[in-house]
Amino acid sequence: MTKKIFILTVLFLVLAIFIDYRLNEFNHIYIQIHGEVKKPGVYKLPIGSRLYDAVKLAGGFNNDYKLDLRQINLSAPLKDGENILIGNKDSKEEYAKSNYNTKNNFIDQQKIININTANISELDNLPGIGRSTAQKIINSRPFESIEDIKKVSGIGDKKFEQIKNLITVD
Repeated sequence: MTKKIFILTVLFLVLAIFIDYRLNEFNHIYIQIHGEVKKPGVYKLPIGSRLYDAVKLAGGFNNDYKLDLRQINLSAPLKDGENILIGNKDSKEEYAKSNYNTKNNFIDQQKIININTANISELDNLPGIGRSTAQKIINSRPFESIEDIKKVSGIGDKKFEQIKNLITVD
């Protein structure tokens, strides 16, 4: 009887360890962070982690004096499989390619927004574009090329440089 209890106890412990291992795998995400961080790489973080947590794991920022933290939303939530690029002041085009902007929302690097068909919410997600400017874009349609968006009041060369890789007219 004692031998059966021992065997059942060992089996129960092995099963408990296996279940705990499997549950822990589903409580984490994996992200890649590179650019202006000290230790770029792939990191395992708990679900619910923020960009701040990823930067901290990556050893913090390189050359803090070159970073414009107004362009990086450190409180943005992370999602599994994200590729995070931290740009610097000298590489402003990289900010537009990064997942995080100063608004509290995620910009999908793979999703290019058609400025001829996008709704106000989609346009509002572009860096430097608020609801007011989004409405002006909608009112100025159709656009023949992405450069035509510079004719919209409030969008000059500087703002166009931030969004040109995120928009299309096709």
